[in-house]
Amino acid sequence: MLLNGDALQHLKEIQDNSIDLILTDPPYGISFMGKDWDKALPSLDIWKECFRVLKEGKLAFIMCSPRQDVLSRMIINLEDAGFRTNYTSIYWTYASGFPKAANVSKLIDKKFKRRTEYDELADYIKQNRERKGLTKTQLGEHFKTSPDRINHGGCVTNWEHSLEVPTKKQYPILKKLLDLDNRFDWLIEQETKRYEEAQREIISKRRVRRNSQSWDAGGMLQVGEQNFDITKPATDEAKKMEGAYVGFQPKPAVEIILVISKGKTLTWLDDCRIPYSSDKDLSDAAGWVDDKLGRNIRQWSESHGYDKLKKELPKRLEPNQKGRFPANLLVSDDVFTEYSRYFSLDSWKTFPFIITPKASKSERGAFNSHPTVKPLKLFSYLITMGSREGDIVLDPFCGSGTTCIAAEQLHRKWIGIEINPDYIQIAKARLKPYLVQTKII
Repeated sequence: MLLNGDALQHLKEIQDNSIDLILTDPPYGISFMGKDWDKALPSLDIWKECFRVLKEGKLAFIMCSPRQDVLSRMIINLEDAGFRTNYTSIYWTYASGFPKAANVSKLIDKKFKRRTEYDELADYIKQNRERKGLTKTQLGEHFKTSPDRINHGGCVTNWEHSLEVPTKKQYPILKKLLDLDNRFDWLIEQETKRYEEAQREIISKRRVRRNSQSWDAGGMLQVGEQNFDITKPATDEAKKMEGAYVGFQPKPAVEIILVISKGKTLTWLDDCRIPYSSDKDLSDAAGWVDDKLGRNIRQWSESHGYDKLKKELPKRLEPNQKGRFPANLLVSDDVFTEYSRYFSLDSWKTFPFIITPKASKSERGAFNSHPTVKPLKLFSYLITMGSREGDIVLDPFCGSGTTCIAAEQLHRKWIGIEINPDYIQIAKARLKPYLVQTKII
């Protein structure tokens, strides 16, 4: 069941102790890509409601940013809501993250700094937008970069927060939509000229593998590539700061999955074992601890004269045929090469296997504009670890519906709550191929 609206209000409609598993990717409170919904962490009241509806002894998996301030606040809020937090987190690592650190030399060249003129233009745009009764999203639709792209008003937000000014191409459109006069034409001309003067010389290009935010016929996230220009500083001021970045923002490669529960709990770990990659891998897993430990103990005892340690060690242990015992590390994209096989989410298969049905022709080109979509296999893994068939899975921040799809495929009942109506429509489109008689509200 999909519910469109505020999570707190919809949670209050759910019965006490009725949910078997909570799995969610909530707002991180870091304003990711300028999105309004990510400006703050979920309130303590929301987590208290989640605690109320979760059954005693059941688990919750909460995705969280590894950023220290966000992570610490999230854990404290969950603990204050009543959840048991004394577990080890799961660390999901991947290769598809892209750096977000601001290059100081580029900031200087682009001259993206607040000025009095920027502030005056920002107020002028905002006042006239509100006078016209337009939301940022409605105005932003006139400036989207492609016909099938949903624009959530990011460019309008930047203009109204003095982060940038409209381009020379955008401003005439904006003037017509908002009935603006010519008082700021000079500023647009001035900033266009400054930008052109600060254009950086392209010295090479690089291709980056990343999520393309599009979905194939089965509703699976497509992985694509994007080209970026590598430039060098254009102005003397920028050259002095080449190689410097604002703050400490390394390339993201890890996200945290907080593991919490309502009281003491259990997990279905055997269903989440990582398969052996080959017969040799299976052979290597058979008693290697005994062999190496035994050899080391014998050598050490002989050199130190401890005869009592020369006794025969236990026989080799046979490895579990289901695979390696789950670790608190999940790896995507073979990021550790040699060691990825020990923790590979990519190699894991659910039971029953994940089945991806064909979508209708109208949905094959469906565009997903949600910027923080998580892999279906990751959420399938977590649902398998924390629930059984027929259980009810709740996601109070379901976004474009990944939790709901994974739960449906694994024969769980599910409830997804999402406040953004655009994401609800995306979730419905993604869910449609998987549903037979399930009603979407």
